[in-house]
Amino acid sequence: MIQGVICGKGGQGVITLNAMIGTLAANMGIPAVSAETHGMAMRGGSVATYIKIGECLSAAVAEGSADFIISLTKDEALRNLNYIKKDGVIIVDTDEPFDISGVKIISLPASDMAEKEFGGRIYGGQVLLGILLGCFDGIDTEKALEILETAPKISIRAIEYGVRYAQTH
Repeated sequence: MIQGVICGKGGQGVITLNAMIGTLAANMGIPAVSAETHGMAMRGGSVATYIKIGECLSAAVAEGSADFIISLTKDEALRNLNYIKKDGVIIVDTDEPFDISGVKIISLPASDMAEKEFGGRIYGGQVLLGILLGCFDGIDTEKALEILETAPKISIRAIEYGVRYAQTH
């Protein structure tokens, strides 16, 4: 089972990114369950979603048990650090480097890059999704890309860029 937290600010596509990951898992025949915490968050307020991929009973992710955090901002990555386990990976949309002992951090200005390369900042989340796909052994990346290619409103090029980035960093 893979457990993760996806976080950012309202309006950045956090919930959409969680849904994409869950739908991708389901289309690959892997059970997935997710939950979101956005409460009264308005555009720009904190949003966090939780996902478990594989056999599980609930979407709750305990502190210190997340295999990954995908964060659309550095401050939300730091706010959700209590979830990451040792040897976990944090994938964050930032150009500000930071280090956390025992945790792999992959940071890049994904939204800025996506706006320049793929025509919109919203594709930054898809770059981060590609990085996630490239980070975990056992994920059939080719099959995942084949499935994602049919999804509406995505840039398969942004996802492929993320996969390549993960494989080289």
